[in-house]
Amino acid sequence: MLFLSEAHGTQMLPSDETNTLYVSLLPTQLCSMQIFQHVMDANLHSIIPEDQLEIYPQSDYHTTVVYSREGGSALYQYSLTVNNGSTITHVIEAEPEAFAMLGDCLVLILKSESLQALFKEYVDRGATFDYPEYTPHISIAKFTDACVSPTKYVCELFAALNCEDFEFEKIRYRAMTTEPLKVD
Repeated sequence: MLFLSEAHGTQMLPSDETNTLYVSLLPTQLCSMQIFQHVMDANLHSIIPEDQLEIYPQSDYHTTVVYSREGGSALYQYSLTVNNGSTITHVIEAEPEAFAMLGDCLVLILKSESLQALFKEYVDRGATFDYPEYTPHISIAKFTDACVSPTKYVCELFAALNCEDFEFEKIRYRAMTTEPLKVD
């Protein structure tokens, strides 16, 4: 299944940009709002103090597809971008599967053949990836440095965020962003 093609428009990286690439998908505003409302309804700060858990605003919700340290300029021409006015021309959906911890972040794990295929297409075109496998997700919150033991809150947080309580079944995406990877 081919998701990216020159028919969607091309744009080359400026010659002074790095050879890295970051691609993410932005959920529709409705999906972002529903996820955020679900998180707010769970009242997470009644479980963990506010200074120990930073809940991300819905405007920050995204699903990373590529975080590549190589091959960026060659891959860039295939990507749809918000900046050049392109939007996703095919349906990309994901099912909320579970809340989980990835590093110091609380995330909503997604199940999606479309996201897996899109990731695979980038890898087949030369993108690199820092992790053993691709786990599509949306980051919901991050434990701050003030939280010395996030694991003591995890069970309560997961119980409060039960996926079965979602008011929607699918997460749909509205746009893709493409930019050089910001490596610190």
